Amino acid sequence: LQVGEVTDPIAIKEQFVILQLLEIKPAGTPEMSERAEQIDNAIKSRRKDDKLKALLAEWRLEFGVHVYEENLHQMPTWQELKTAAEAKAAAEAV
Repeated sequence: LQVGEVTDPIAIKEQFVILQLLEIKPAGTPEMSERAEQIDNAIKSRRKDDKLKALLAEWRLEFGVHVYEENLHQMPTWQELKTAAEAKAAAEAV
């Protein structure tokens, strides 16, 4: 794929996306400042997951909530949902 080219439709979790290569960055190890936002988001995500697990444990006892773990494993990750939403918004903007 060359800069500016667009892919054929790609199936992702019951949806199709079309991607466009905007730029090619040279290979190398990113500086810490470049990765800071990604690291911060990963930490926040982990904390949210921990809070959710604690709430689910509390709700199981208090309200008899049952979590179907096998269904949770089939769900897309937040990053997959975000990527699909961004691709959809970009497609609608065209």
